[in-house]
Amino acid sequence: MSRLGPIPAPDLSKAHDIRHLSACAHCGEMGDDRRMIRSAPRTDWHGRCYAKRFGRKAFLALPREQTERLMFGDIGPSLMRALVNRGGAA
Repeated sequence: MSRLGPIPAPDLSKAHDIRHLSACAHCGEMGDDRRMIRSAPRTDWHGRCYAKRFGRKAFLALPREQTERLMFGDIGPSLMRALVNRGGAA
C-alpha cells in the first residue's frame, strides 16, 4: 500500500452527523460509520485499517455493500484501483 495522508476527518456539518461517529477498531480514530467497513454490530474500520489488519486479499473479498461507501482519501489510489478492477467500487 502506498503512503497515505492522514485519515480524512468525518463531516460534522450537520447535527445529525454526530450520530454516525464511530471509533475505528484498529487505530481508534473517529470516522463516519457510513464511510467505514462494518464487521460486526458497532465494530467499524477505516478502509485502510481493515486492509492493514486483514490484508489486501481479504479487503478485496468484501461485499460491494461494504466497499462502495469507502472514500478515496481513506483507501488511496492503489486500493481504489483494485476495487474498480474487480468491479466492486461505487
